[in-house]
Amino acid sequence: MVNKIFLASGILVIVIIVIIIVVIFMIKQKTEKSNSFSNLPMANKVVDFAAKELKVGPKEITIIEIKEAEWPDACLGLVKAGEFCAQVITPGYSVLLRARSIEYRYRTDKEGIVIIQDTR
Repeated sequence: MVNKIFLASGILVIVIIVIIIVVIFMIKQKTEKSNSFSNLPMANKVVDFAAKELKVGPKEITIIEIKEAEWPDACLGLVKAGEFCAQVITPGYSVLLRARSIEYRYRTDKEGIVIIQDTR
């Protein structure tokens, strides 16, 4: 009887340890996924640009998503009245950020040289 209790408690301890390991692994994976955007050179440029424009610190901005895009012109498809844009396909990104619980979308070229807030 005592042996069965020790065996059951030992199995319970093993199960709890496995659950803790799985939870730690899931948290680590989620953290790595949220930081995966830092591999794109333009990601920090967009965050810095948005921080200045929104008057917040860069650490107050979270990148929600980055999608590759092909913009129809050098103005990233956001031509302003009276503005001339080279009519060339411009590879880049659509970047969704969050600051102060508000989401903002930016468009950028591949290198992050041209960055424009998409207010449409």
